[in-house]
Amino acid sequence: MKKSIYQGMKDDLDEYFCYLVFFKGLQDHSIKVGKSGNLPVRFRDLQIANDKKIIGCYVLRSEYKFEIDAIEYIFKHLLMRLHLRGEYYQLNTITFELLDYILKLLNESQSQDPESSDDPAHPMFYSLTGIKPDSDFPYSYDWDEIFLHSNDFYFRRANTEGVVEKARISITDIEHEIKQSLSHL
Repeated sequence: MKKSIYQGMKDDLDEYFCYLVFFKGLQDHSIKVGKSGNLPVRFRDLQIANDKKIIGCYVLRSEYKFEIDAIEYIFKHLLMRLHLRGEYYQLNTITFELLDYILKLLNESQSQDPESSDDPAHPMFYSLTGIKPDSDFPYSYDWDEIFLHSNDFYFRRANTEGVVEKARISITDIEHEIKQSLSHL
């Protein structure tokens, strides 16, 4: 059993982000999944280090680092079949279907009553994600906070300077914006 290092408390920063950055290349297009507490610096570094053009940035926010750690890991794990290199994944229709599935998984994942089992979230978590209990997956009991109740995680649009809009945006709308950007470049 892994011991929690977060104890469900806030960390040093006021907010943390899991980000999706979409890139257009000459031959192919990709999405980068990551996390940051400093979006302006992270997005600047991504653009400098990448020969592809950034065509869209979207972020999911939390004031708890453990939530962002869990969310980023789940995105990466479930996108693995589209893996290109590092934290980059193929951009295609399946990508958006998986992103939508993951967001629904995070928001609708109510497990059974915590009092009814010694280990309530694990069976639910493993069945929802397909991650095997004997894998090297770094499950933390802090993640029970995500999987034992409904959540309201959502993406918001951000620019490459790290300014985040207030309005929510659905995965369907993100897909539409990215496809529109790809057709105009």
